[in-house]
Amino acid sequence: MPADTLELLSWIIDGLAGWRYLLSPSFRRRTHERWRVKGWTTAFTEILFGGLAMTFTLFLLWVLVVFLKG
Repeated sequence: MPADTLELLSWIIDGLAGWRYLLSPSFRRRTHERWRVKGWTTAFTEILFGGLAMTFTLFLLWVLVVFLKG
């Protein structure tokens, strides 16, 4: 059970990285530096999954709002 909790926490942190990228100039700068070193395939993968994670968090927020309204 504790391993499942840690995995869920890891997913939440990874899901919030896209929002952190948008809101934090210093995180964005460090991310660009890391992408320059690791290459475009890493950047593409992280952008793709970051966008999906942000879409999923918006969906969850929408579900929460609908649930609380209804």
